[in-house]
Amino acid sequence: MKSLINHEPKTTVGRFDLFLDGREVKLLIKIYLAEGTLDSLERPTFMQGFKNEIRQTWEGKYGFTSGEDNHASIYNLRIKVKFVDEMGNAHFGVNLIDSDSDSVSRQVFYGARNLAQDFKPASVKLNKRAVYPASDQMKSLLSKNIIDSTRSAFPFYADLFGGQLSLHTESQLKLLVKQIKAADPATVLAVTVYGNNKKQTRTALVQKMRNWGLPGTVIRNSKKIGSSSNPRSGRGDYVKITIKRGFGVVDLDSHPMFRYPSTVSHEFGHMIGLVDEYRCLSKSASDKMAELDFIKANEQRFYEGYYAPGSTNAEQESQASQALLAQWAHDAGTEPAQYGIQSTSLMSSGGKLLARHMLTIRQALIELSGKSDWKIVKL
Repeated sequence: MKSLINHEPKTTVGRFDLFLDGREVKLLIKIYLAEGTLDSLERPTFMQGFKNEIRQTWEGKYGFTSGEDNHASIYNLRIKVKFVDEMGNAHFGVNLIDSDSDSVSRQVFYGARNLAQDFKPASVKLNKRAVYPASDQMKSLLSKNIIDSTRSAFPFYADLFGGQLSLHTESQLKLLVKQIKAADPATVLAVTVYGNNKKQTRTALVQKMRNWGLPGTVIRNSKKIGSSSNPRSGRGDYVKITIKRGFGVVDLDSHPMFRYPSTVSHEFGHMIGLVDEYRCLSKSASDKMAELDFIKANEQRFYEGYYAPGSTNAEQESQASQALLAQWAHDAGTEPAQYGIQSTSLMSSGGKLLARHMLTIRQALIELSGKSDWKIVKL
């Protein structure tokens, strides 16, 4: 069995052990935590809740295949979270708090400053109820954030390149359509295309949107006389999508947006090196996404300035991480994150685990095995 001990992804705060068992076709991640504030009655409940939530959210969704056996064998991901008594044996020291400012950071855990060893546990702040499912009030609030963020994207303007949306823009539109479907499946969106090949382009786009989950999507013919340009870019070949009907007051009880897991499921993503996706796209990440042709150069200014309600600026540490994750997404053949938007993604405001959330694990596999052909597969 091969192992990678105390691995720290190049992205952000993560650290974990990785074990690869080729004989049993098994991939195991281990994370060791130290926590010393709970009493003997509280600690077992917290520990078991933590482990259960991580397994329920992260296991059994995605696996990995290698070209060594022509991608015939799937390495299923297994996760082991172990609480240890000795601070020096932990990847992270857990600081339980009474507020909701949960976080994972590179800062050395305050209880480990005097350790002689070079590898000191990093700091994790968690609410004492972080292992429990979100309350109905929290679910409602987060659903409202997603809905407000989605609604703010309309009217949706996007440039067309040879009658096509850029890869990232189409991915973002698909996300918006699916989120509208989850909240109000009777919503009707209207698609207007300007510039060249209007008829062919709008027919194809409307069909895609119907296939994504909004069968009521309709074609709208422009009443403008003469040429027109995208108000966001000035280009003449573009699409405008509006909400024609529906998606007004959404009954969150009748149309829940998602199963929001406990807070630790999101924070675990940071423990393996992922970043918050509700932060806005940084300039360095925008440059990288244009280089990789996820977006076109003239779209960069729009995406860099995209601030949906509830989004925040990218911290300096995460700016380079966004760019690195975009490169890894390209290498793995997955979609990069949609930044600056509150979405149903686990690393934004929701509970949906996506292929891109496996990228830091894939990169660790590459480092451990010496092979770069690992694929992420949905189980």
